[in-house]
This record gives sequence, C-alpha cells and structure tokens, in this order.
Amino acid sequence: MKARSLKIANITLCLIISVILISWTKKDQNKKANPEPKEKIKVEEAQVFFYNDTPNEGMVHRDKLADALKHPLIVKDKNGKEYPVVFYQFMFVDMNIYADSTGRNIIVPEYHTGYGRKGIMPEDRWKFFDYHASFGDTLVIEKVQFLLPDSTLAEEYAKGMRIHIDDDE
Repeated sequence: MKARSLKIANITLCLIISVILISWTKKDQNKKANPEPKEKIKVEEAQVFFYNDTPNEGMVHRDKLADALKHPLIVKDKNGKEYPVVFYQFMFVDMNIYADSTGRNIIVPEYHTGYGRKGIMPEDRWKFFDYHASFGDTLVIEKVQFLLPDSTLAEEYAKGMRIHIDDDE
C-alpha cells in the first residue's frame, strides 16, 4: 500500500513539475516572440533646411538657391537639433510665356519632378535648375524623410519648403 501511494505521489509530483516547466518555457518564448516595443522617438516641429543660411521659404535669389541645391538638405527640430535627410521629393515649376493664337501672351507652367536621396538633388536636376530657373519660377520640396539618432527612419515627414525664384539680390 505504501509502495502504491508512493508511486502515485511520484507521478503527481512529476506531472506538477512538467506543467510548471512547460508554462515557464512558454512565457519565455512569448517574451522572445513579442519583444517589448521601444519607445518611439518623437521629433517636434521637424522642418527641412539648406546647409547654409539660404532661406527655406519666400523669395530667394536663383544663384543662391542653385548653390544650395548642390549640398545635402538637413532637418532641424524646434530645439535646433539636426537630423540627416534620407529622401525627399521635389517639383520645379518653370513658368514660360508663350503667345496664343491671337498673339496675346499667356503663362504656361512646365512641371519637373524628381527625388533626392541622401539629402542631395541629383546632379542633372540641379544643373537643369541652374540653367532654367528664372524670376517667377517655384521650387517645392516635400515628403522629406530623415533619420533619428538611433538610425531608424522617422515615422513622419519633416515640413517641406516652397520657394519662389527672384532675380534681384
């Protein structure tokens, strides 16, 4: 009788230990499968800027803007902290004057679009801009993606820029 009750106690003890070990390994597997999410870095009032003192809005002289486009863009937050730009889209609106069938002048916009990687506009695009830009044209830079300090891509775009070309210094 003692041997039988001892046998039952051993089996019960083995079952209890097995259940504890199984539940313990499942908890460990759940932790590995669902790691705790990192706290997302939030950048307040991220806005794109040129590398130098070229304004990022309003009227800008064409030569100053042409020079600024040869260098990488940067993003700054409201505290002035800088972040590298990874990608952006741009649109150059070239305003042309043509004569209609009656001889009256009409303004016809011509749109040129593209993108910049690593914050830099491709060389052929800034050369085109340098050659064609004149008073009244517009450059729009938008959908600016940038890297955070932990080298991850920011979830939101930085505020872009809209610049009107001026010929006067």
